[in-house]
Amino acid sequence: MPSGVAVVPGWASEHDNLFTVMKVPMTPKDPKARRNVLRWLGPLAVVQTMLGSPLATASEPPRVVASILPIHALAAMVLGDASQPALLVPPLASPHAFALRPSDASALAGADLVVWIGPTFEVFLDGVLDEIAPDARHLVLLDAPGVVQLQVRRGGVWDEHMHDEHDLEHADEHAEDDHAEESDVHDDHESAIDGHIWLDPHNAQAIVRAIAAEVIAMDPDRARTYRANADAAIVALEDLDAEIAATLTAVVDRPFFVMHDAYQYVEARYGLNVAGSITVHPEQPPSAQRLIEIRERIGALDRPCVMAEPQFPDRAVAVVVEDTDARTGRMDPLGSGPPGAGAYGIMMRALAASLSGCLSENVTD
Repeated sequence: MPSGVAVVPGWASEHDNLFTVMKVPMTPKDPKARRNVLRWLGPLAVVQTMLGSPLATASEPPRVVASILPIHALAAMVLGDASQPALLVPPLASPHAFALRPSDASALAGADLVVWIGPTFEVFLDGVLDEIAPDARHLVLLDAPGVVQLQVRRGGVWDEHMHDEHDLEHADEHAEDDHAEESDVHDDHESAIDGHIWLDPHNAQAIVRAIAAEVIAMDPDRARTYRANADAAIVALEDLDAEIAATLTAVVDRPFFVMHDAYQYVEARYGLNVAGSITVHPEQPPSAQRLIEIRERIGALDRPCVMAEPQFPDRAVAVVVEDTDARTGRMDPLGSGPPGAGAYGIMMRALAASLSGCLSENVTD
């Protein structure tokens, strides 16, 4: 935040417009200015108590900010009725091209816990989170216990069934081979971890556990509630995993292409037959050579699907399917519905249904 501006944390109260954000001469490390803020807060506490909504105290639930919709949904599952997390990247926006708005900076400044994938994924938070939210806990989900990681792989054409039942254990070995062959990805992506970890429901369970551990440590008075919410979420995610597996079981052998390489956690979990991606990173347009390779592979396959994404233009998809018998569909790895605890399940079911629908049309009698 700019020097000379202090944001006094406030969270979705009907009286926020009265004094949630105040300009107070201070810098984050200025003790004298902090005392001045406390002088402001004393009278405000009396006023807010009279209004029936006391200022934040140690007994209030932690204020949680989540970076993207699927993570927001998992956090909402854990928090339940105790609190509503705030969301940074809105539905239909891409974290790959997102920039913080003033309202986002205000939310982060008032946060007790920030939940994000990590600096290689939400690059808009890298280097600024410590300045905007210095007093908040920062939960990096790529480092969370139990989260299975897959390395970023090259785009273009891939071998059939890159993922088998052992791939989750040996993903790093496969990815190292792929990176050795990649020539058009920046060096800083080499050996990077694919950040789309939430697309494996087993990883989603690990994320729920990690969020629960954080909020329980911050708010032990509600530990029983958070623990019960997390247990219920883990059971629901187990059921969701079985449901998605049943949805996709008839089409696991059918080849498909994706707009960008966001789906390998889905592929690995359910044994899908992804044939390639048009690009590795959506902010990098595919080269002419890659488009030629994808078109040649499409032409060699029997009516494959090419899946677009709502966050990005369809131009590249249109180019690779022109004058071929390929079908097109649309998958959304982030979700486009309203935020809430149910958004994760809605997103995953819609993704599985879209893929199954396109691939089922291609099954030969």
